[in-house]
Amino acid sequence: AMATPARSRPKSGLRWALLIALTIGFPREASSEESSAPIVLSIAGSDSGGGAGIQADLKTCEALGVFGTTAVVALTAQNTLGVHRVHSVPVDFVRAQIDAVLGDMGTHAVKTGMLPSEEVISEVAAALDAHGATVRVIDPVIVAASGDVLAGPEAVAAIKRLLIPTATVLTPNMPEAGALLNRPAPTDLTEMKTAAADLLDLGAVSVLLKGGRLPAGAGMVDIYADREHGLVELRYDRLATPNTHGAGCTLAAAVASELAKQVHAGRTAEPFAAVRAARAYLASVFDASSQMRVGTGARGPLNHARAPWMAAPGGVGRPAPLSRLLRDDEEVRQITARCRSNGFLVGLSDGSLPRATFGGYVAQDKFFLDAFAQAYTLTLAKVEPHDLHTARDLAVRAADAPFSPRPRRRRCASGDRTGTFGLIVFNS
Repeated sequence: AMATPARSRPKSGLRWALLIALTIGFPREASSEESSAPIVLSIAGSDSGGGAGIQADLKTCEALGVFGTTAVVALTAQNTLGVHRVHSVPVDFVRAQIDAVLGDMGTHAVKTGMLPSEEVISEVAAALDAHGATVRVIDPVIVAASGDVLAGPEAVAAIKRLLIPTATVLTPNMPEAGALLNRPAPTDLTEMKTAAADLLDLGAVSVLLKGGRLPAGAGMVDIYADREHGLVELRYDRLATPNTHGAGCTLAAAVASELAKQVHAGRTAEPFAAVRAARAYLASVFDASSQMRVGTGARGPLNHARAPWMAAPGGVGRPAPLSRLLRDDEEVRQITARCRSNGFLVGLSDGSLPRATFGGYVAQDKFFLDAFAQAYTLTLAKVEPHDLHTARDLAVRAADAPFSPRPRRRRCASGDRTGTFGLIVFNS
């Protein structure tokens, strides 16, 4: 065999590089079509309290069946009482995060939140353009709910110049609309419509102007605007709740999630449909959050997962009574509905049940109540109130256990703690 001339023989390192590339493939930009899940990239700040920013975005994505990725532009030390410290992420590291995500995983939609400086905004815009990420929800976080200004004049100008003309959906609140238009914030529905139309003229495909700061008597109205539908009033019920922290982030992330699902399914992005679906999700989140209690501040976070144990009075760390949780449990509701249609119960309630049948029922009920008292008491003592499935399972097991009607005080164990509850239960 002829030897390869020395001058044309690849160097050892190059040979290995070629072998690896042929084995695992050459580096390339990710394609949205290759992902089995819709993906959203959120570029925003981190909220250590978990209520807003990156954390709210990821929770929203998860709740809506979307895979969330992030590029963090700032770290905040905050809780329900307020923001205590802010640490900005270096601009080159913000770019590195975007490149890492989009260069490997791609994305179906991007959502931007707090972008604190002109330099960061310019780098984010350049990165998204470089990767061809064109479906964008721009949430111009300029003025916080507290009234604090989060972006200076240079940042506002950069948002208007670099991001709004590329926005699929622009989602300002009322003070932010005023800042972007360089005039006082709208205060009523007529001014909101005028502002939404003027914001659309800045170049966005569509605008969702959030009306959460309208006077209470005006109801809850958002204004949607695009060139196909014109100005649309989106009305919904106002819910009295202190848990509104992160609502704007959540709505924008929900819009991005719905757009991502559309693109992932091979459809053209439909902003109006995405906005309506996102608004329905947020309404359900408000409802599930209305009685939740997390932290001691005036404005609590949202129950993004709409978890029933968090929605009940008492909230995190202060579980609601088991009876309330059982009453609200869907399985229990179905059982209750079937019971109420039973002929025996109908006769018992309207007085048509035969006397002999009623006497048998009373005798049987005595034995059942004995067993139920044992089962229910042991369940309450041994199971955390929010552990609904275990409560049901233990109740069934305890009800089937033999017992004798000799009451005594029982020492009950729960998790890693043991205490005398002073409960009267039947010995088993």
